[in-house]
Amino acid sequence: MPGGSVPSNTIALDRNGNLLVGIPAQTAGCGGKTPCPALETSAGIWRFDTGERNQVLKDGTRIATGLRSPMALAINPRDTMIYVVTHGPDSLHDRYPQIDATVAATHPGDEMIRVSNFQANYGWPYCYYDVIAATRVMSPEYGGDGKAPGNCDRLIRPLMSFPAHWEPTAMLFSNSQKLPEKYRNGAFVAFHGSAHRAPLPEDGYAVAFVPFKGGVPSMDFEIFADGFAGAMKSPTGARSRPAGLAQGADGSLYVSDDKGGRIWRITYKGQ
Repeated sequence: MPGGSVPSNTIALDRNGNLLVGIPAQTAGCGGKTPCPALETSAGIWRFDTGERNQVLKDGTRIATGLRSPMALAINPRDTMIYVVTHGPDSLHDRYPQIDATVAATHPGDEMIRVSNFQANYGWPYCYYDVIAATRVMSPEYGGDGKAPGNCDRLIRPLMSFPAHWEPTAMLFSNSQKLPEKYRNGAFVAFHGSAHRAPLPEDGYAVAFVPFKGGVPSMDFEIFADGFAGAMKSPTGARSRPAGLAQGADGSLYVSDDKGGRIWRITYKGQ
């Protein structure tokens, strides 16, 4: 797998037993290069045959591209489709001062995508999704001003989007009749917490629940578990940062914490 400054790769098994690997981009952008060379080995989802050993990246098949950081990767057991929540671009104001700092802190959303087409393209680094304007816009490194969509509005739209820079790291589709009914059809998403929302306070550091209605996620998500960061929401000051999710046979939700080195268990006791 590619190394670099962001070596994290997430995995899932599809309905046919293939291994899916989300590989983040190793750079913040491509310096305006077209085509972007980083797309050949990162910023996408690859599929590997689990019947083979000692594979390298070229032995896999890239099934989705243009995903800057496809970290929260999961299979929905209800429709057996691949879902991912990816990160929007960071530090737009620092790299491109013409983008207002508050816009850079709040507009590049973390989008949820359903991979329904083979080798689907979601736009990075040429475009990103603006959660406030609810449309894709052209990246400033390719001439965008933070407002103009250019050709980006022709790309596949996300199913929904979270606030900017919350850094989703894991997703888990609820699959237990032992949970309260409102949590039986939807997805839990763990957010590592932001580091790029200046001049605004950092945010995230929580686990959210996204209800699905008619097979479609709702923008009306809720914060399911909070308080992990403690008194200070920042990468250095946070006590804990949610990283991974799993569900026990009794319906309990397990949340791993890669800052404090803990695993949290959230249980439900019926009334």
